[in-house]
Amino acid sequence: MALHHFNHPNAVGSGKTAFTSRGLSQPALPTRNAAGGNFSASQVSSHAMSSSLVTNRMASLSHDGALRNSVTGFNRTENAVGHYYWHNWNGNSYVHYYGGWGRNWYGWCWGGNFYWTLWANGWWWWCDPWNGYWCYWDNGWLWQNPYTDVVYVYQNGDYQPALNAGGGYAQPPDGTANGTVSSQEKPALAPLTEKSFASPDGSKTVKILDNGDAFLYDSGKSKAHAKPQFLAFNVKSVKFTHKGSGPLVIQINHKDGTFDLFNLDGSPTDKKKA
Repeated sequence: MALHHFNHPNAVGSGKTAFTSRGLSQPALPTRNAAGGNFSASQVSSHAMSSSLVTNRMASLSHDGALRNSVTGFNRTENAVGHYYWHNWNGNSYVHYYGGWGRNWYGWCWGGNFYWTLWANGWWWWCDPWNGYWCYWDNGWLWQNPYTDVVYVYQNGDYQPALNAGGGYAQPPDGTANGTVSSQEKPALAPLTEKSFASPDGSKTVKILDNGDAFLYDSGKSKAHAKPQFLAFNVKSVKFTHKGSGPLVIQINHKDGTFDLFNLDGSPTDKKKA
């Protein structure tokens, strides 16, 4: 049985903001292609992200060591914020976009199709725009529930458990790459511990998982109905503080020495150096 099912008619590129944290907003499509002409490819819809159109491509590029090395180099040298850097992989164009705050986006273009992925912590990531769930690539788009640590496979808007009751990998739905999920244990699949930071009035809680992801919870809702809201990657600690004489805000302290400020509803305010 599917965990969730959604029937939203709009595609990813419809103008809906996919992410909640400043610096994570999905880039706009390029206006120029690699040759300098008008860019004409269409962005792949969210449901099509689990189709063979995308999964076969992800399976190929994720196993390409030369591409991984190239990406590592591009992340070091291509650091003009908002610039589109075009490259070629296996005869197809792809684009690197640096969005600031250490966010390296890669857009894959072939046959009139295009989609964005985020490269972070040695993994390819994609965000389900309707739920805000960050899915990482491991022979399928996988999402780990921060409440239960159960891993799910994304398939056409649904989330199917990727692990069976005995702790082994279950057969994923048809349409995922090669019909299998990797049996090799990866860091993202390991059980997650968390640190919790409660607001002074107890109405909000921010939890940091041991992979550095921070989620905002409404403490007034039951665990079964409180949907976590993603705030940021690479988080070290959290505190609730007043910005001058203003209202209470959430300060997210990153491991790189910077910090983000969020309102209690999870919306970002600004970014400053610690």
